[in-house]
Amino acid sequence: MRQRHIPLIWLSVVLILVLAACELPFIGSPEKTIYLGPVMVECQGEGPQMCLLVKENPDDEYTYFYDRIEGFDFEEGYEYVIKVKEESVDNPPAGGSSIKWTLVEVVSKTSAPQALNAAAFEGILWNLMAYLNSQGEVVNVLPGSEITAGFFNGQVTGYAGCNNYFGSYQIDGDRLVFSEIGSTEMACGEPEGVMQQESDYLANMEWATSYQMQEDQFKISKADGETILLFKRSKPVSLVGTDWRLNFYNDGEGAFVSVLPGTEITALFGDDGSLTGSAGCNNYNSSYQVDESDIEIGPAATTRMNCQDPEGIMEQEISYLAALESAATYQIQGDNLVMEDAEGVRVLSYSAFSEAEEVAPPPSEAVSELVGSVWKWLLFVETNNNEFVVDDPEMYTLEFLADGQVNLQADCNRAGGTYQVDGESISIEILTTTMAACPEGSRSDEFIGLLNGAAAYAIDGQFLYIDTVNPTGRMAFTKDEEISMPSTPETTSEPAPAATDTPMPTHTPSPTVAPTPTPLPNAVFEDDFTRDTGWPTSKADTYGFALKDGAYYISVKTPNGFIWSVRSLALADVTLETDAVRVEGTENGYYGVVCRYQTGTNYYALVVSDSGAYGIAKMEGVQLEFLKEGTDKSGVIHTDGQFNRVRGDCVGDTLTLYVNGQKLLEVQDSTFKDGKIGLIAVTFREKLLQVKYDNFVVYER
Repeated sequence: MRQRHIPLIWLSVVLILVLAACELPFIGSPEKTIYLGPVMVECQGEGPQMCLLVKENPDDEYTYFYDRIEGFDFEEGYEYVIKVKEESVDNPPAGGSSIKWTLVEVVSKTSAPQALNAAAFEGILWNLMAYLNSQGEVVNVLPGSEITAGFFNGQVTGYAGCNNYFGSYQIDGDRLVFSEIGSTEMACGEPEGVMQQESDYLANMEWATSYQMQEDQFKISKADGETILLFKRSKPVSLVGTDWRLNFYNDGEGAFVSVLPGTEITALFGDDGSLTGSAGCNNYNSSYQVDESDIEIGPAATTRMNCQDPEGIMEQEISYLAALESAATYQIQGDNLVMEDAEGVRVLSYSAFSEAEEVAPPPSEAVSELVGSVWKWLLFVETNNNEFVVDDPEMYTLEFLADGQVNLQADCNRAGGTYQVDGESISIEILTTTMAACPEGSRSDEFIGLLNGAAAYAIDGQFLYIDTVNPTGRMAFTKDEEISMPSTPETTSEPAPAATDTPMPTHTPSPTVAPTPTPLPNAVFEDDFTRDTGWPTSKADTYGFALKDGAYYISVKTPNGFIWSVRSLALADVTLETDAVRVEGTENGYYGVVCRYQTGTNYYALVVSDSGAYGIAKMEGVQLEFLKEGTDKSGVIHTDGQFNRVRGDCVGDTLTLYVNGQKLLEVQDSTFKDGKIGLIAVTFREKLLQVKYDNFVVYER
């Protein structure tokens, strides 16, 4: 073995220098100057959190600081220059930083008025939902891919599906323009089309001229007003405690490949620094440490099974465990976890998994007639035979894809979502829309609202029929190039409500019918239910309507059921009164009146419960919100089988609930200005509720 010799004279010099250094006085931990930005922003460390924006030089870009600064109280809206003492932390816990900062001095604190007036989209992580592709079509983001954007202080950064990107932006009112867009230069093969999607996305940023915010959605448009990018606020998941399922891995030969069909590789990071999972054949366990975005994973111990099916499963397992140990950094982008090695090469890509969100199987052969055609909307017929014909079917189209997605043109808007089919039942959920303001008379919102209430379907030659429950009726479509009208279809009397697994109430409205009022002084409509005036009388597995013995009955036969029955009498300022009593079922259910019902699930409900609870609720889209609620402690609400006289006033922006002549609640809301009127019954956890109504009166105010 070749030996290395160090001359004695040099060794002596080194020892002298070391000894001299040891004799120097210890002054303390080094101090440094830090510049802090004026806001805290959403960030992803070991889990979702808020981060300070820091930099060590005035001309640097801000970076995230994931921990607190000891002794420092941050006040949003100010830019700080501070001095801190920096100390190393020995053996930090999983998720903890190896650096600790302690405040020494606040050098300056300067008001930052521009930060206080920051655009509403800044400081938030956004997930792309839909984009304008190179063919001029607004399409959904590819399944299995993720595109994100984060904005702060004129800088945009994010993940474009394969590469990280960065750039600058400027805002002026609702004007938004990007410049100097750049990215890393990786090439990805999975999922198919991801590189073209990334190219289209980055090109769209160059075309941006304006933006619009709507609740948790952020829309970017080009100069002609067409939407080119549609984002939704991200709800990041945590590294710890999430069930991660592997999608792609580095096979050790330079390729980033997908997991073998029929195999499943998982990872679960514990808050105690443990890592466990399945490597496809064997279970494994290991340990990990994280420091901000750095991660270190120890060697894995595994069980000793030897699997043969499918072919290549053991080679996949060996490559996965090697890639896992090579991981040096990680990023969580929406529901995706990506790990890279010390050279910046991507080695692992996971997705968060939830049983409640398990992807439905591909459409069966029974759906083949739906797929492959562009269906044009011809007409809609309600169960009372009221109908309208669509003026321009080419502007209202529906396209079902084999992967369970659906694309729409809704007049001036593009939209997309998902669908599921079970026999003759169908459910459609529209998830994205460009939200453009279409010309007066457009049926864009109506088209989307009806499809969200789809319950059943049938195909007859060139025609597709979709039964809806929102309101109850039938939509007719054609796939032919030359548009011809079908014979007027007879609607089913009991369309099956769309199934839902969400905790929100099931939306199952009744048909809208024209009133035939018995005149009373100052009343525009009255019904004592002694004769048939057009209220629906039908039943199904989850709901029922009945007219008998001089009263009207609404039955709810499902948990989380929201069953209403409305009339086509549309009013702005109105008072509604009815006698109502629970006949059977849960005392925790609600019942009462509906005002300002509009197309789709948009209305106010003023309701009481035999439990003594009462409230004023707003249903907007699929979101139920109690604007105000309370509990009766004075015995105003009858809970002993007697009728309650429920009255709701909807006048201007004021909504008022009375029970048995006593005012219980009043609240202000200006969302809905007018609409139809009706009755309602609600269940939550319990399955059954039947309510009896009598002496319904409507007064126009």
